Amino acid sequence: MADKVTPLPTNEADVLSIRLCPYCKGREPELSDCTYCEQTGLFDNEGKPFVPPPPFDTWTPERLAAFSAASARRGQDSPLNDKPRRISQSEIVERLLHALSRGGSEHSSIELVRNAKGDVQIKVSVRTGEGDLETVEQARAKAEEQFDHLRSLYPMADAEKKA
Repeated sequence: MADKVTPLPTNEADVLSIRLCPYCKGREPELSDCTYCEQTGLFDNEGKPFVPPPPFDTWTPERLAAFSAASARRGQDSPLNDKPRRISQSEIVERLLHALSRGGSEHSSIELVRNAKGDVQIKVSVRTGEGDLETVEQARAKAEEQFDHLRSLYPMADAEKKA
């Protein structure tokens, strides 16, 4: 069977279109006695039986036909074939400045504010991805630890003392 391998087009202008045999539908062609496709299950764009070369010789005819159809839809001039656009130096600077202007809002922080009653209000924000904090549960535990420590340093005033 290896001596019957269909040569692939070498010219980029030539496009190989593969389709399933209309008689055996490409289902187990080696077990069928389909004489139209000569037990390959496939036809090329010239209507001749198609024998896939290695490494495609292990693929099923259905997979080869689907791959050929997807490649034909995509075409040579498809934007999917283009390399991604390189960003310019000014775009890099713009992105860096934007990242710097966000400030500390993207990092862990602690905020202490004394309200009108004299109590200290504590705001603890712990972000994952900083230090050894990988999960939300680890971040929650760290925030709780920090909050409890700060609350012990700045306890709430008793309600009777304020009255």
